[in-house]
Amino acid sequence: MTIATFALVLDGLAIVAAMILAYEMRSNGGTIFLLPFASYLRLLWWVVPAWLILLASQGLYNHRSLPTGWSAIGRLLIGLLSGWGALMIYLYLSRSPEAQNFPRLLIVYGLGLTSLFCVIDKLVLSALVVGLRRQGVGVIRSGLLIASNHQNLINSFRIEENHGRHLAEIISHDYLNELYKLKPGAIDELVVPDNVLDEPTMLSVINWADQTNTQFVLVPSLSTVRSTNVEMGTLAGSPVLFFRRTPLEGWGRVYKRILDLILVLPALIILSPIYFLLMMMVRISSPGPIFYREARVGQDGREFFIGKFRSMYADWRQRFPGVKDWSADEKTDVRITPLGRFLRQTNLDELPQLWDVLKGKMSIVGPRPEQPKYVEQFSQEFPDYLKRHHVKSGLTGWAQINGARGNTPIADRVKYDLYYIENWSIWFDLRIILATFIYLVRLLAKSE
Repeated sequence: MTIATFALVLDGLAIVAAMILAYEMRSNGGTIFLLPFASYLRLLWWVVPAWLILLASQGLYNHRSLPTGWSAIGRLLIGLLSGWGALMIYLYLSRSPEAQNFPRLLIVYGLGLTSLFCVIDKLVLSALVVGLRRQGVGVIRSGLLIASNHQNLINSFRIEENHGRHLAEIISHDYLNELYKLKPGAIDELVVPDNVLDEPTMLSVINWADQTNTQFVLVPSLSTVRSTNVEMGTLAGSPVLFFRRTPLEGWGRVYKRILDLILVLPALIILSPIYFLLMMMVRISSPGPIFYREARVGQDGREFFIGKFRSMYADWRQRFPGVKDWSADEKTDVRITPLGRFLRQTNLDELPQLWDVLKGKMSIVGPRPEQPKYVEQFSQEFPDYLKRHHVKSGLTGWAQINGARGNTPIADRVKYDLYYIENWSIWFDLRIILATFIYLVRLLAKSE
């Protein structure tokens, strides 16, 4: 049994176990009226295979690149939610006795338990796969055709065995002859950068891979990578490819806006007591307005004003004459009030920006907005900086949860922000939101 097959079986068992436990919880160990356990099992007989097909469509059982860790969990949750959506549509449309008598509480229990059980099995499987790969089990032997300028590619392949690949052969000249000298089965896959070989040689290499049952892998050039976000169209009657700056263009913006509204509306309701409490505390802490609004640069370079709870003395210029307008060290900045220091340490001063998300000025996840004067400065120092403005600014972002915040080099923040923009997905946003929540909980725990 391959690891991919084992993963499929493990997911199937986890779903079955979760659904049976959900039935037991709903029935209190007995039988649900008008939905006997035998009828429930008959329903699962075809539901579970359909679920596994949806999970397989997410690439969870790809034997050549079996996803692990966060990637596996993200794909798993997408497949599970798709399966639950399909099941609820069936239950709504079907006239079968099982469908008409399916308790809603059973759906709630089932949704929670299938997610929990499958996430646990993915974590166990990920640990198992890493352990096996460290022992050399399931490791793919790679051969690499390179030119003299591909040392970085060699270094990237010389990674730990738990990543699933081992660089077995490096061929840097006389490519075809060297390939034919290889013993049968010496490598499992052949990796070729697309700017190394001319077209006739490339076709010969692909034929060699077909004849020897070797997986052929093409490493794309920069222009090919940028073409991953493209749309087909016509221009003056000719077929063309329109390069998109980010997956967030078109319907991606709609999906992201829907996600923002789904999350920010209940967040505003739940956090409203804290919100009003902080308003009163800011008012009492020192004279001045409760909120502080500042110009920032957002999507497409447009300026907007973000809201924060005031964390500085409103009359700091009179209180502390000679103090600069900007300080690199918040711990020694005398302009910040004692309450403001706590608000900044816990990021609670950013809470009013939830309203900016509700109004559509910002998104929950995205690059953090900068002041106009710094945007002008950074755009001159870093050519890629303005690409951050292809999307809405965010309350949190990929850069922030990776530690690129505060006084970290702007180049690091740009790197993380561009990665987010080019690889956006709903799951990516949810992952960042979850990581941010964990980070804030830790901050609050440290501040107590």
